[in-house]
Amino acid sequence: MDEKDKILLKNWFIKENYSETTQIMYKHSLELYSTLLKKTITELFNEADVEEESNIRLKKRKYQGYILQFKEHLKNLGKSKNTMNLYISAILSFYNSNDILPPKINLPGGDIGLEKNYGRLITKKEIKQLIDVSSTRDTAIIYTMALSGMSQNEIRNLTIKKFIKSAGNAIKQEINSLNELFKHEEELIKDTVITLEITRQKVNYCYHTFIPPEATKAIIVYLRERCNHRDKRIHPKGISDSLFVVNKGPFMGEQITAAAITGLYQGCGKRSGFKHEDGSYRVWRSHGMRKYFMSTIINKTHNHELANYLVGHTISATERAYWFADPKELKKEYLKVLPYLSLDGAEVKDVKTEELKKYETAMEEFEEMKREMEDYKEFAPLIKVFVEDEEIQKRVEKRLNEKN
Repeated sequence: MDEKDKILLKNWFIKENYSETTQIMYKHSLELYSTLLKKTITELFNEADVEEESNIRLKKRKYQGYILQFKEHLKNLGKSKNTMNLYISAILSFYNSNDILPPKINLPGGDIGLEKNYGRLITKKEIKQLIDVSSTRDTAIIYTMALSGMSQNEIRNLTIKKFIKSAGNAIKQEINSLNELFKHEEELIKDTVITLEITRQKVNYCYHTFIPPEATKAIIVYLRERCNHRDKRIHPKGISDSLFVVNKGPFMGEQITAAAITGLYQGCGKRSGFKHEDGSYRVWRSHGMRKYFMSTIINKTHNHELANYLVGHTISATERAYWFADPKELKKEYLKVLPYLSLDGAEVKDVKTEELKKYETAMEEFEEMKREMEDYKEFAPLIKVFVEDEEIQKRVEKRLNEKN
C-alpha cells in the first residue's frame, strides 16, 4: 500500500469516526477488494470519481461490476453471510464517504452464519481453563470482560482513575491514588460490587455495568505487579494512565491495543489445548466473553432488557424518553444473576450490598407474615366464633385465670 492509499484510508476513517477495530476490519476488506481487482485503492477511487463526475448511469459504472464480482468471490470462498455483509459494507462505505454514489447491493439476509459457527458458546469451565494459563494482566482482563460484559474497546479505554474513583464510590471512601486503593483492598475484594459508568464509543452511548469482587481482586493484583515491575515502562504514569497496558515490545507501558487483546485470547486458547475448525470462529475470542455474559443473563433470568443494557446496546429514543436506568436497581438485578456468572463459585455467596441485605431481610419478614396468614386461615372460623359468642369468651377468660 503506497502513501496515496494510506492517505485515502486515513481520511475515510477520520470522516466516519470509525473505532480502531472497525478500521482494522474495513482496511482488510478494502485490501481484499483491491487484490482481487489487481488495482490500487487510489486507482479504484480515481476511476469511480471520473465516472461520478461524468454522470455515467449507475448500472453502467465499472465499480458496480467490481462489487458484484467481489460478492461472488466471497461466496466462492465459503464466507458466512455476516462476513460477506461486513466486507461489502466496507466497500460501499468507502465509495459513499468519498462522495461517490454506491450501487444498491442486496446483502445476504438472516442472522445465522456458517453452521460451524452457530450455537456454540464458551463455557464457564473453558473460561477458567484460559485463566489457568494466563498472565496476571490477562487474568484481570478475562475476569473483567466475562463478568462485566464490556467490549474490547471499553476495556482498552478504561483508566486507572475511572477504576479507583468507582471503587471509592462503592465503599463511600475518597480514593485518589493506587496506594489508597491498596489500603482498601480487603474491603473491596470481600463483598463490594463496583458500579462503572461507561461510554460505549462505538455508538457514543452511556450505560452502567458492574465489577464483582473476583474481578476487582484480579485487577488489584495486576496493578500491584505493574507498580513493582522491574521494567519501569510498565509502572503507572499516574491515575490518568490506562488500566491495561502493553506488557512487552517497543510499545511496552502504552495503552493495550486491540491486536494485543485478540492475541491474548488466541495465546491462552492455544496453551489450553483448545481446537477449532478451519474457517470457524474461536469461541474463546474476546467477543466470546461478551456472549457468555449476555447469554447467561438471558438464559437464567429471561431478562433481555437487562442483558442488552449491561452490554451497552442502545435502547430506542422512545424508551429512553420514559425510562431512566437507576444504578441501584440495576445492581440488585445484577446480583441476582452474579452466582450464575461467577467464575469462583462459592465466593460469590458473600457478595451482598446493604440494599440487597435489606431486601433479603424484608423478604424473610414477608414470608413469615405469609406463614402467619396461613395459620390465621386455619383458625379463622374459631376466631370468628370466639368474637361473636360471649359465653365462649367467658369460659376462655375463666380458664386463663385458673392457669394464672
